[in-house]
Amino acid sequence: MFLIIEGLHDSGKSTLVDYVCTHVSSRFKLYEGKRLFPELRDAKFASVSDFSLGSNCAIVWFAQYLAQFNAYSQHIIFDRLHFSEYAYSIVKRNTDKDKAMEIFKMVDDNLAKLDVRLINLHCDYESMMSRAKKKNVVYDKDDFLRLTNSFSDACNASKIKMITIDTGKCDCQEVASIATSFITRGSIL
Repeated sequence: MFLIIEGLHDSGKSTLVDYVCTHVSSRFKLYEGKRLFPELRDAKFASVSDFSLGSNCAIVWFAQYLAQFNAYSQHIIFDRLHFSEYAYSIVKRNTDKDKAMEIFKMVDDNLAKLDVRLINLHCDYESMMSRAKKKNVVYDKDDFLRLTNSFSDACNASKIKMITIDTGKCDCQEVASIATSFITRGSIL
């Protein structure tokens, strides 16, 4: 299985990734490919439409390869990938929205043909800020609202099997339970 965990900063992605890898199936491995390339660590200085097109098309190829040759022996989990590339390229890097959506749909169509599942984590601004303050990080409310709207656009346009979980209204145990049910439904882990 190919699983993408999406959401804004401090929505609970890393916590859920850790839970899935340790409690749902030890066959889930976190893909950290982008973090291995120094030139991609800080994408705000790159052409993100090119970056997201290149990286996401590579991921589509990887998912197709995984589905064809490696089915059910290894599960790959991504901490952000698809919705984030779209939303952050528009809000933080000023990519043209129509161009970003065109790229998003091309990648989404290909991912939707594979055994890809996506968990979209959402929370309100106050919940995000309470988590951010614990880490001594402050986020701008306007950016949060613009990113939330872009994530909603991506969610509405996507054809991938997905679920959205409100981590501001659910505690960690509820999020884990909902996610586990979604991941294991109809699959062989």
